[in-house]
Amino acid sequence: GIIQGCILYAQGNNEYYPGLSSAGTNEAAITATTSAYGAAVMADATPTAGIVARLLNGNYFTPEYAVSPSETVGTIAKAPGQSPAYTIIPDNYSFAFLAVTNTTSDSGRRAEWRATSNSQGMVVSDRGKDQPNTSTGASLPTTTSIHVTSTDDATAVAGAKNWRGSVGFNDNHVDFATTAILEASKYGNTSNAKELIFSDTVTDSGTNNTGANANMAY
Repeated sequence: GIIQGCILYAQGNNEYYPGLSSAGTNEAAITATTSAYGAAVMADATPTAGIVARLLNGNYFTPEYAVSPSETVGTIAKAPGQSPAYTIIPDNYSFAFLAVTNTTSDSGRRAEWRATSNSQGMVVSDRGKDQPNTSTGASLPTTTSIHVTSTDDATAVAGAKNWRGSVGFNDNHVDFATTAILEASKYGNTSNAKELIFSDTVTDSGTNNTGANANMAY
């Protein structure tokens, strides 16, 4: 349903998903004054909070849609209709969207942040709990799933322990994955194999400087 909302949004936006203008450039950041749902001020147009705000403002889905019924880890903040009013903060949505930040470093992902019907272009997923901060290039810690309450999984791939969740692709199909490592993906002109979906690192694709790999931002 969320992907369908993005596709409907794109129909009136030159095929671009929320956060990008009809020219494919970043739209102005969402703020509490430009969102009926009290979105926090965002430095960029395309983080998940800004995307959710645009879809809610356009009535592409209702607020409760942003919280997965499978969310079992952590606390989801006040539901719609409760006090205080529903605010778009990380505790109020269960999903991660494809990270698209700027034209120089994310051209591959930017190419897929639109209705391309790419069956290997992942654009939305259940979020990961305790996602790593990869900006420092540090080793990846465990990425936990909203579907489980423990990170104990001796058989899991390092860096993706115990993550499982729904993943949605640009052709509008959804899979349930038992690991945070995709078998294959394609962003822009780059194809990848065995990539960790929550990390933008050189080991994902070898060309992360062009954003040519999946990197789901929560």
